[in-house]
Amino acid sequence: MDVFKSIIQATLLVSCALSATVNAQSYPDCSNGTALDGMNYGWENNQTCVRYPTCNNSSADPDGDGWGWQNKNACVVQHSCSSSSVDADGDGWGWEDNATCSVNAGSSASGLSNASANQTTQDIYRLLQDLPNRSGNRVLSGAFGGYSGISGSSAFSLAESDNIKSWTGQRPAIYACDYARGWDSANRVADLINYDCNATLKKLFNDQGGLVQISNHLPSPVPVNGGGLKDPIANWQYAKIFEPGHDIRKRWFQILNKVADGLEDLQNSGVTVIYRPLHEMTGEWFWWGATGYNTNDATRHAHYKKLWIEMYNFFTLDRGLNNLIWVYSPDANRDYKMSFYPGDDFVDVVGLDAYNLSIWDAKVQSGYNELSELNKPFVFAEIGPSQGVFDAHGKYDFQQFIKALHSNFPKTSYFIPWNDAWSPTANANAWSLYNDPWTVNLGEVSY
Repeated sequence: MDVFKSIIQATLLVSCALSATVNAQSYPDCSNGTALDGMNYGWENNQTCVRYPTCNNSSADPDGDGWGWQNKNACVVQHSCSSSSVDADGDGWGWEDNATCSVNAGSSASGLSNASANQTTQDIYRLLQDLPNRSGNRVLSGAFGGYSGISGSSAFSLAESDNIKSWTGQRPAIYACDYARGWDSANRVADLINYDCNATLKKLFNDQGGLVQISNHLPSPVPVNGGGLKDPIANWQYAKIFEPGHDIRKRWFQILNKVADGLEDLQNSGVTVIYRPLHEMTGEWFWWGATGYNTNDATRHAHYKKLWIEMYNFFTLDRGLNNLIWVYSPDANRDYKMSFYPGDDFVDVVGLDAYNLSIWDAKVQSGYNELSELNKPFVFAEIGPSQGVFDAHGKYDFQQFIKALHSNFPKTSYFIPWNDAWSPTANANAWSLYNDPWTVNLGEVSY
């Protein structure tokens, strides 16, 4: 270990010669993300900064306090933090986003991927973690309110909440909005992002105690004028998103900046966002997803993970968004759910978008089993009838859905049915869904 320490120490002294003087509890980091190799761990391609390497032997802690830099040693000791808030992924070890140490695995760390998440966001995340441990009032209800900035029945409004109230006597605890109309085009691709729904969401969160979810049906950055939500792109086109100076990359960051503006507006009003980007990636219908039906395309998997990680770092490190709970939600009916998974350090919640003839579908059970092994809160990020049930006059049975949560999916923390023809009020037994003893509705959320 002494040899290891000497090598690390020598490397550190050379690497940090150009850096500012380091105090006893901090050290230089790649805070703007430019030195990342995509792994967010250890030394980064001979850059003059580090992403918090850790030690696996307490002999690297000369002063015995288990914290920060130790007399010019180049790492911190496992189980070393006195504060649980810095354990971003909840495992008590390893790279902890913007933190200078790792915490004892037995602590009550929130487990959020972003160690700088604000207190409200940490509290809401702990709620999601705790819900499945309760005997009742253990699953948050939700609903999709529509797309911001469009007209017609799919436009964001409180109509879905009002409709659920009239049918069931309850309003959903989580209300969702989508910022993007990725099927449309505009002279400026960023104009396809709209966050006018924020005004309503702020009132729901701050005045009524509701929770907020944002999803994005993002336009493709490949066409000059956007659109292309469901237009496949080749892997060579996907790679252009990461090519410095390329027009596709420029358009991508125009999109990201506009989305971040909306999320920042909510942050400035104290609103935590359950944020679900790049969803249903296992399906072949969105530009960011699979290259074909159930294709096992390792290049596409790598591109997707890089896209997610880059988005995560841009929002978290560059834009300073500390109000986000990141949700990874593959489609239930496709394979390779873990092949697209960007990693525990970049995901807070896992779930399924499940549109099936029945909740009892074996593919739903398989997806639940697979994702719940990650030991993160599990959710049904979208739920509703498949096209087959939709054609059969809306006979999807939401009473069967809530019964299945009791028997087959007990780790579920929330569910969000879609609106329009997929809504519980357009199908069977909406009342049973929102009035089950397990269901937590608006006015019952406490964290």
